[in-house]
Amino acid sequence: MTDEPTWLAAIRPLLAGSHTPTGDVLDAGAELVVSDDPDGPPVFTAPLARMLRHDPAHPDVVWIRPVVGGYPVTRRGPGQPSYLFSLSVTRRRSLHVTHAQVLPTDDTGAAANKVVLQLANGQTAVIRPASGATLEELERWDTFALLVLDREDLVALEELREDSWHGAYA
Repeated sequence: MTDEPTWLAAIRPLLAGSHTPTGDVLDAGAELVVSDDPDGPPVFTAPLARMLRHDPAHPDVVWIRPVVGGYPVTRRGPGQPSYLFSLSVTRRRSLHVTHAQVLPTDDTGAAANKVVLQLANGQTAVIRPASGATLEELERWDTFALLVLDREDLVALEELREDSWHGAYA
């Protein structure tokens, strides 16, 4: 068995929220920021679900789930959630990595690391601690995943094997 790449080992605690200042991992998480070049403006930003799949047979590819497709429920009954996600939109994505760096998020070294990935398509992806609106959306996703989805659906999502979703919340 081979050792896990350093960049992949750095992504796992970001997704898990291990860098939380409160001790509650649900108070922290990761976001994905993609740009067309390393110094260019973001073309895509989204929180990342707490899921990752890496196949050692394809060491340069990692599967993640950007959290998109959320919407408030305007007409709901008692006990029904106020925010849902379309699982057909919140699909798994692969990152084909050609080069990776693990860097501190600030000069003090006290904060969590960020992971800078050069992708095979020429884009740059940064996985870093979520903040602001992306952290708020991740908190809504966590509530949806933990309180709304049934166990079988959540396990299927966590496997990151399917591109399409059929059934509830499609």
